[in-house]
Amino acid sequence: MNEAKTAKIKPNMLITVVLGLIMAVALGTFISRIMEYNDLKKEKEILQREIEACEKEIDALEYEYAAPLDDKYIESVAKAALGLVNPDEMIIINEVDK
Repeated sequence: MNEAKTAKIKPNMLITVVLGLIMAVALGTFISRIMEYNDLKKEKEILQREIEACEKEIDALEYEYAAPLDDKYIESVAKAALGLVNPDEMIIINEVDK
């Protein structure tokens, strides 16, 4: 009678161990997929912000390109890019502790 019980317990035990391993693998795969999803979501947000920054830069460049080439505009570009100073302007240099 003990042999019959032992023979019946072994297949049940084997099925339990196999199902446990299958569940562990499935859980591990599920967790890794969730982590990968979260990483991809963060990367998408970063790329979306980069796209928005590039679009703003494009808008600024298009605005600058469409600006009229009058003397005032040319002077403002020369001051910003080349450091132009008119004769009637005074330059003040603030020297902080050297």
